[in-house]
Formats: sequence, C-alpha cells, structure tokens
Amino acid sequence: VTGVQTCALPICLSESLLDRLLDLESGQREALIALDGDVIVGVARYVRDANGSVAEFAILVADEWHHHGVATALLQRLIASARGVGITCLRGEVLIENTAARSLIKSLSPRVAERYVDGHVEMMIELS
Repeated sequence: VTGVQTCALPICLSESLLDRLLDLESGQREALIALDGDVIVGVARYVRDANGSVAEFAILVADEWHHHGVATALLQRLIASARGVGITCLRGEVLIENTAARSLIKSLSPRVAERYVDGHVEMMIELS
C-alpha cells in the first residue's frame, strides 16, 4: 500500500490503519468487512490479548450506513468468530455519548459490563 490515505468511498483509511487492518493471523487478529458492491462500508476487527482469552474489538461504519444493520451484522459475525477460536471476552471502547453503539453491544449479549474511563466507556462482552 502506498500513499497517505487509501479511499474507497465512503470509508477512507490512513495507510497505517489499513496496514493494521491487514495484519491478520487466524484466531489472533481477525477482520471482517461489509461491502456495498465493491465499496467498503464497514469494518470490524479483534486482536487477541497475550493471555489468549480476551480480545479487543473495534467497528467502523460509514456515516451514511449507520442505522442500516451493518454494525449489528459485523458484530454478530465477529462474536461468532471469536467464540469459535476460544475467546471468552471481547473488550472495546465506546464514547459515552454513543448510546446507539452501547445499546447495540448490550443487545447482542446478556452479559455486558461497562466501565467509565475518561470520556469513554470500556465495554466487556462475555462470550462464554
């Protein structure tokens, strides 16, 4: 990948972010994408911690695709993938004011813990 930014509208990714997203290893670092034709409209990823049972997750969805089920579909598949490799907990940070994302995460698992830290919420999704 060359250049400062790779852009397949509507999501533009910096070169360093794209490199991180493409640094995959089965069961350790996984990424999923949502497409509209050949355009990326969403990305979800987890990275397994050193202890092996916990992974940090992140989801990015293009603004115009919010509230169309993209994040739900990506997170459901990410949870299934994580469970399949023995991950028992996904951890992610969400802005306090992003109530839609917080509600989505809570709706997908009966066991979600929230911890407030410096302007964001750390959310722990128990998978076991």
